[in-house]
Amino acid sequence: MQYTKGSNILKPVCWIVGKWKSIKAEVRYPKLSSPIIFEGVLTFSSFGKPMLNYSFVTWKPEDQSPLHMENGFLHVEESDKPSSKVALVVSDGSGRAMVEEGLAKNKQLILNTCELGFMTFIKCEQRNILSLHRHFKLNDRGQLEFNTMLQLQTSPLSEHIKACFEKCDS
Repeated sequence: MQYTKGSNILKPVCWIVGKWKSIKAEVRYPKLSSPIIFEGVLTFSSFGKPMLNYSFVTWKPEDQSPLHMENGFLHVEESDKPSSKVALVVSDGSGRAMVEEGLAKNKQLILNTCELGFMTFIKCEQRNILSLHRHFKLNDRGQLEFNTMLQLQTSPLSEHIKACFEKCDS
């Protein structure tokens, strides 16, 4: 890790720092009968501040055409407790911005949407999102499990992304 000042603040999330490449990944949408298989890279990196940069890029495995990209910052509340409050501030290429808050505990990040915003000229169907729940977990094999649940105005909370990643560097 590159950070120095504030390094104790990031201690509860230091296990997630690095570049992670998907080994199995799929996304589901309510209107689709079967999942879409994708490949992707998740990156959490330090830039010397008491927060982490976050990046998630996905593409189709058959032709490497891009599917989704989002970037943001993972903030950690300073605390002496075994679990720490965290916030992920994310924007994506379709014009959405989200603030998700939750906990970092036992090599897991559990996040839920608390704020959601859209650019004014975003496509109407993309404004359909009500909430997103993210769960990152480092499993016993050292792999990063990533799951999301998505709630739309037209459908209940349901599985959206199910993926597993291996670390490609630190």
